[in-house]
Amino acid sequence: MEEKGGDVRISTVIFDLDGTLVDTEPDIRRAVDHALGEMGFPPASPERVRKGIGPGSETFAKIMLPEGGKERWEEWLFRYRRYYTEHCAERSRPFPGVPEMLEELRSLCRIAV
Repeated sequence: MEEKGGDVRISTVIFDLDGTLVDTEPDIRRAVDHALGEMGFPPASPERVRKGIGPGSETFAKIMLPEGGKERWEEWLFRYRRYYTEHCAERSRPFPGVPEMLEELRSLCRIAV
């Protein structure tokens, strides 16, 4: 930030991509269900997936497989990550208004993602 005559000028805005600029939940849900299915479990509810997004991979695995155990959680994470890496941009889309907002910001300051 720079100050000029009492005004604060923001020189750079930094964004997180996943879940902030882009709705990645559809691809995350597909990867969750794919990994669960490979292990013989039914699909997770959208609510359960949403609860697991954000707090870290270990917690995510515990929420997806509450009766799991360390080995099962690690196996699920491996399967989830493998599938998600290969399919992470198939259904993810920018949230409404994000592309326009980024263009506007680019005319005012530097942006980083």
